[in-house]
Amino acid sequence: MICEEFSPSPLLLPYIKSFIIIEDDEGDIKNQIMNIYPSGHLEMIISFGDRVIFSQDDYNLRTAAGYLEGQILEPVYYRCLGRMRILSVIFRPFGIYRFLNIPQCEFTSRRIDLDLIMGRGGKEFIERLCGEPSRTGKILLADRFFQDLLRENEFRDHRIARAAFVIDRSEKKINITDLCDNLNISIKTLERDFSRIVGISPKELTRVMRFNRAFNAINSGEPVDVQEIVFECGYYDQAHFINEFKRFTSLTPTAFINKQNESVERSFREVVKI
Repeated sequence: MICEEFSPSPLLLPYIKSFIIIEDDEGDIKNQIMNIYPSGHLEMIISFGDRVIFSQDDYNLRTAAGYLEGQILEPVYYRCLGRMRILSVIFRPFGIYRFLNIPQCEFTSRRIDLDLIMGRGGKEFIERLCGEPSRTGKILLADRFFQDLLRENEFRDHRIARAAFVIDRSEKKINITDLCDNLNISIKTLERDFSRIVGISPKELTRVMRFNRAFNAINSGEPVDVQEIVFECGYYDQAHFINEFKRFTSLTPTAFINKQNESVERSFREVVKI
């Protein structure tokens, strides 16, 4: 199985974290149940392999199809019916709004077909990408497509984008009141516009990003000191950490560490670190 990450062009880097191509031509993950954990980064998937089914709502990703995954606050489970071959676009928390100007709260906990939100242009993009034989060629097509979208759409919500950027990149606990003071914006305005642009509240994004830091520490392959993770990631105590980790993965940290067989989703997260 190939799982390869590519950086976008400098013009797109403030909005797109990475492009990822996954090709399972050997069928190693065929019919296996896999997980997507909350990451705070919206994901767009374009399939050029076999069908993928999501268990929660029986969403069916067809061959030569694409969808946008909104923000999630609990695990999502899916299964590929054959050989998975996909391009994944990982957006920064406010990134997809910059390209579409569509309220992201409409996508939260949902998957939306690309042709419904991008029309004919999205459909033609998928067709071109599926017809391109090389991975590098696929990345160039995707990069050019999003550069064109970027030039077509004007963006004015710079303070909200800055707030999302600070939460996304911070290694420490964020105080929302202090963040509002620094940006000269009221908490009410931040929460209203944050939901529109990011899809979840500032507090929820802060919780997800804190979970990401803890998850990556546990998933790093290095010896794990839970108390150190609790301190470094800003949890109140160990019970708080366990409850938050279980909310986002359905497992306690100990159960996750002690899994007998490494899951496919864990391997993906080790590579892409979203």
